Amino acid sequence: MTIAIANTDFHARITKLESTIERLENVIATLQETASKHPDINEIFDEFHAKGGVYPKFSSTNDPEKRAIYIAWQNINARCNNPNHPAYKNYGGRGIKNSFRDFEEFARHMGFRPSPRHTVDRIDNSRGYEPGNVRWATWEEQANNRRPPKPCSAGAGKRGPKGPWKHKEKALH
Repeated sequence: MTIAIANTDFHARITKLESTIERLENVIATLQETASKHPDINEIFDEFHAKGGVYPKFSSTNDPEKRAIYIAWQNINARCNNPNHPAYKNYGGRGIKNSFRDFEEFARHMGFRPSPRHTVDRIDNSRGYEPGNVRWATWEEQANNRRPPKPCSAGAGKRGPKGPWKHKEKALH
């Protein structure tokens, strides 16, 4: 009998989780659809609140770009808060925090991703994900915004370029 109760409880939790995921997907899909009509993201949220949280159905087979901003926020939370996440040691383990506690606050601040080539970047890598310290940036822009490397004794006397990494071209002789 205890097993039957545990299975029922587990099934109820899974059902509730699936329902929550579906609602979030609906919100994100509607955000993307409405964004094309309203460039100001605050207008988008005002419209959602006016509708009382009723969103159209969203299929997980739709374009993944419709979920991009939520996935970015979700990944930030995982890196900063989940010690089992592979990148935790470089984020939460270093004291990097996500001050955007809810998705709506994050979406209002960030706006929509300019292109599929853009991801969330922290302007000052010693600070957390907070207003004024996050932006959408390309991988190339992010490559120039890294923590300085740790000192290395191998190859003593050799140093890398200062500032953004320089791409060296081979001279043709």
